[in-house]
Formats: sequence, structure tokens, C-alpha cells
Amino acid sequence: MHRGTMFAITNDNEIWKSTQFNGGMGVDNLGKDCYKQLENVKNLEEFKQMIVDFNKKYFEYKNEILFFKADEKKHPFISDNGEIFYDYTKTNNQLDLFYDINTGISDSNSNYIKNLSNKPIEIICSNGVYILPPKEIMITNYDECINNIRVSYGKKINEDFNIKQLETSQYIETNEEKNFIENIVKTFEHFEYKTSLLIYDGVKQGFEIEKWTNGGVDMIQTIQFEDFRNLYNVDKIEEELEKVAENFSIDDEIDLHRQGNDYKQAFSITESLKDFTEYHQDLQELSTYFKDKFLRICQENEKEIANNNYDIADSLSDY
Repeated sequence: MHRGTMFAITNDNEIWKSTQFNGGMGVDNLGKDCYKQLENVKNLEEFKQMIVDFNKKYFEYKNEILFFKADEKKHPFISDNGEIFYDYTKTNNQLDLFYDINTGISDSNSNYIKNLSNKPIEIICSNGVYILPPKEIMITNYDECINNIRVSYGKKINEDFNIKQLETSQYIETNEEKNFIENIVKTFEHFEYKTSLLIYDGVKQGFEIEKWTNGGVDMIQTIQFEDFRNLYNVDKIEEELEKVAENFSIDDEIDLHRQGNDYKQAFSITESLKDFTEYHQDLQELSTYFKDKFLRICQENEKEIANNNYDIADSLSDY
């Protein structure tokens, strides 16, 4: 059953949503008509009427509340200095419409979002931050924007279905997320890995971690997420590290590197086996103890901040 929900963002900084329509709401089915009808909607009253007409035409729900104002407490806006606001009137930066999937905000397979306001809205999706201009429509699969990729559930969208492409913006990290990334990098450094962030379309989507083997071979492992917000989840990072360690093949590495004459001259097979076995042990150690070390680093930083605040308070008390 393909479920669908419609959203409207108004000039009064309100987010309205339809009831969830259950069945056939993909872009290759009723969603196409939904999109075309939303194109003609100019204000909130027309949005409400469109939902009534859409329901009458396709579903005939009798006892449903067909539209309502969404609870803004579930949809924070992130300001350009990393602060979170729950009232859109306080900031006009990035709207996390899909902040908590447990609230039912993004539990529809397809979501059709129209910006009825007179200003562009930056909406945070799992695959980036997309700028929704006034009077334009965004389509998402759950919280993945599909306007630009034109792929819905693994299938290309028919070319005659004209969905406007949206510009992307750089994701504004919350202060908590900034600290999280700093502590993740410190954790990799503890295990003697150099860390480089992978950034695409303004969002951090993963890490490259680099370490030299004891024999002097430069090794780089990639940890990357389709949903960039998993980058701010230590459990997700730990899972990926476990996969890296499990999938590392000593035999494959020996075969690959011994294709180069310089390497063959520098390493015997026995030396290669020893070198990559030790490196594999390093990866296993990293995946096993990463989360524990990360949590310890977080605790140490919290203590340091607390101590610094005490020092400030002590210095102020002298006056």
C-alpha cells in the first residue's frame, strides 16, 4: 500500500498537512494528479479545498479529519549559528520537517510539499538540504527528496512528468552536531587514523580514515551514508566500522598490491601476509573499542567545559 500526504507552508509560518491517503499515492499513480492539482493551489484555503476534492474523487473518507496544522514543536528550525528553534517566526534558515519519524510526519511513502509563502524555504531531507522556492513543490519518498534524482523507489520517473529541480544549500549543523563530529575525529586520532570528511552538495556524508601499515603501505577506508544524518549517530558509525573490519580481505590486499613491481621488490609474500594481518588487527581493534573511546572523550570534554566554567565563576567572584 503506497501512502501519501500533502503539506503546505504558509505566509503565516504555519505547516499544514493532509490526512494520510492510503493506496496508490506514488508519482506513477495518483501522486501525479496530486502534484498537478497542487500546482494550481495559491493559498491555504485553496489547499484545504484541494484536499477535500482529492478525497472525494479518489478515497471518499467519511470520518477523517482531512487537514490540520502540524505541531511545530516537532519541526525545529536550525539557525545559521547552530541553534534550534521551534517557532518558525524566530528564524528563517533550515526546516527539519522530518525531525522525528515517530511523530507520523514522514511516515508516508510519498509526501507532496508546497511552499505557499513568499520566501524560499530550506528543507532538510535525508539526502541533503533543498531550497523550495515560493509556489513550488517538493516530492519526497519518506524524507528523501526525489526532485533532482528523479528516482522513486528504484524506478526512474517518467520524463513527461515535469518535476522542478531544486537548488541545494549547505547544511547548518547544530552545536551538538559540531561537537559530535569533533569528538568522532578525536576518537579516530586516538587510534592513529587521519580523518577526512566526505562532503557532497553541502552535507557531510561520511569519512575517509587513513593509516599506514607497519610496513609502510598507505591504507584508506571509506565510511559513507546514504542518509547523511547517520553521520551524527555513533551506533551507525560503529556498525559501518564493523563492516569494514569484517569485509577486509588479507588475500585480496596481497593480490592487489603485488601487482605493482615496486611493492613486489619491497615485500615478500610472507612479509605482506604479516603486514596486512597486523593492519587487519588494527581495524578490528578500532571497530571493537571505537564507541567506548568516543564516549570517554565526550565525558572528558564535558568535564573540561564544566571546569572552565568553574574557573570563570571563580574569577568573577574576586570582583
